[in-house]
Order: sequence, then structure tokens, then C-alpha cells
Amino acid sequence: MDVGQAVRLRVTDLDFKRGKIKIRNLRNRTSREAIVSKYLLDELSRYMDEYRPTNWLFTGRTPRSPLSVRASQAAFERALITAGIDKPASLKSLKYSYVKHLDEQGVPIVTVLKDLGIKNPSSLAFYSKLGQPDSVAIHNPLDRIISPDDEAEIDLLPLQRMLGKVKDEDERDYLSEAIQCLTARSLRAGIIFAWCAAVQNVRKKCIVHTPDSINSILKRHNPKSPDIKNIDDFVRINDSLLLLLATDLGVLDKNQKDILEGCLDLRNKCGHPSKYRPRLLKAASFVEDLLTIIFR
Repeated sequence: MDVGQAVRLRVTDLDFKRGKIKIRNLRNRTSREAIVSKYLLDELSRYMDEYRPTNWLFTGRTPRSPLSVRASQAAFERALITAGIDKPASLKSLKYSYVKHLDEQGVPIVTVLKDLGIKNPSSLAFYSKLGQPDSVAIHNPLDRIISPDDEAEIDLLPLQRMLGKVKDEDERDYLSEAIQCLTARSLRAGIIFAWCAAVQNVRKKCIVHTPDSINSILKRHNPKSPDIKNIDDFVRINDSLLLLLATDLGVLDKNQKDILEGCLDLRNKCGHPSKYRPRLLKAASFVEDLLTIIFR
């Protein structure tokens, strides 16, 4: 939010239960709601317990007046010094960095601007440029040829951008955790998280077909296959059979099925206790294949 909106927040604007905060315009009317970070909610809770504000969330020299813009700017300047940041920055930088970080985490810039209530054409153009990287990171290919195990420079940003296009919230959460695992080099966990999201997506696409068509295909591939009546019943069949079903139903084509069978083989290697350790490049390619085939 802008500094003028921040200093005029009221205690009643905070909704701790929903993790939301009301943002008011210059006419003191609610213009939108913003998501408050869980960390900040804890900080605000301690702040309110200690200072007991009754009207304005941040009071000025008297409880009846809000904190002034200049006082908040001075506090920000002191915080820069404390943090050891010597780059030019202002309170407006916090708003810019909010947009930039969401963009880097894969949230489409259009979605971010809509959430911020930004509609002015010139503002849209400015923030759209803010969300674009200044340059694409490149590397000397000789390093990858001679030392292929050096994967520290693999760019996961394209995966994060693709993640922003996934509509289902549960699937997006699984994929987000998968990418976080790749970032932390917990590669086997990342592969398993991504596969769980993909399987759930394929199940949803299959269940829209009639039970008769689903079960007749399953029996053809495995006469002992249990009947499928609803999406929860899919847990009773293995993932290999699910891929065959999806192909026969037209959810996947043969080439996609072949690629996903390779992904399933990697997932199985990571899902059972063993000494197998996938490389980062292989894990990132695995997630990219799932995003491209299943979710795009």
C-alpha cells in the first residue's frame, strides 16, 4: 500500500482471523482488501498487546491523531541504516519489491496488479516493466560440457512462471512445494510433490467420462481392476494403469503417455528407500515435463 494509506489504518481494518487488512482511499472508503503475511500478523499482535491502540493503528503525538507520513519515512530511513542497506530506497520501494517478489515467485503480473487495484494505463505499463527481468542469465556452455554436475546456476524461474498458470489451488500448492524443494535441493521430495499434483489432475480429467467407459477400459488392461465410481476410487488403481486409461480416454496422446511413464519411473525411484539421488537438472526437467504436458 502507499504510505498515506498505511498511516491512516484503523484498528478495525485488521482481520486477524482471515489474515486480511482493509485499504482505504483518500475519501476514507474501503477500496480493497490485502493479504497480510503471517509473520506480520504475529508482529502486529504483539504491537497491539503492548501499545493498545484504540482508533488509529499507528498513532501520532496524541492518540487522536494518526502517525504522520514524515515520521514513518524517518522510521524507514533508520531501518535502512540498521539493516545495512546503502542503496537508495524509499517507502515506495516496499510496494515495488512486493510486486517484484510475487512476479519472481511465478504469480502473473496481471494478477498482482489486479489485486493491488491498479488500473491506470501508465501505472500498468510501469509495473509490467518492473516485473520483467532486465536480462536473461546466461552461462558459458563449456562449463556444462566439462563439468555437468555443476548445477548451481540452473534457473528455476521459468518453472515458477509456468506455475502461475495452474488454476487448481491444491495442485498449485503441491507444485509450489515441489519447486521450493528443488530450490532447497530436496530433489526426491520435489519430484514426489510434483507427481502427486499431476496424478490428481489426470484423475479429474478422467472422471468426467462415464463410469461404464472408464471401467470397460480398465478391465481390458487388467481384468482384476476394481470398479471406479468416483474420484476417490482412483486410489485403488496404480499410476501405470491410470496413464493407460487416460490415453484410451483421449486425455493424453501416446507421446505424452510415453514421457509420463518415464516420469513415473523416476518418481518410483525417488519414492522408495534407496541410494538413488537424482541430479537437479533431471528433477527440474521432470517438473517441467509435468507442467507442460499436464497443466498447460
